[in-house]
Amino acid sequence: MPPNVRRGIDAALYRNLGTYEAPNWSEVGNLRDVTRNQEKDEADATTRANNGWYAAVGTLKKGSIDAQLVVKRSADNHFEAFQDSFWDSTPLEILMLEGPIDEVGVTGLRATFEVMSFTENQPMGDIQTADVTLQIAPSDHAPEKYEVV
Repeated sequence: MPPNVRRGIDAALYRNLGTYEAPNWSEVGNLRDVTRNQEKDEADATTRANNGWYAAVGTLKKGSIDAQLVVKRSADNHFEAFQDSFWDSTPLEILMLEGPIDEVGVTGLRATFEVMSFTENQPMGDIQTADVTLQIAPSDHAPEKYEVV
């Protein structure tokens, strides 16, 4: 593998089983593909001085995670936690990293999310999965760029 290239399989997503101040990160290992979506709203900042070019400035950020969970009942209860977040509107503190949590310099996003979509797939010729979408939820702690130190 070329140096400085990260494989998707090396990324990790963790759920906090502790408190914000004393996190207990548990890796959600029953995931397939995961996508972190980040975007900004924009405000029109065009002036006549832009010589006919539209100009924009970023305003509010949006963040979500799309993932596929394998239906797996286990001691870690991650599947149930995601399902409960959908049904009961309970928040989940998530840490999504580009690599393992014990690797210095790895970065990602730490935020409180709520599951907004929970689609269960039960194909006859494959295993059961759930497609989930998590969106940043209200919290006492703002979302933050996270770096393992």
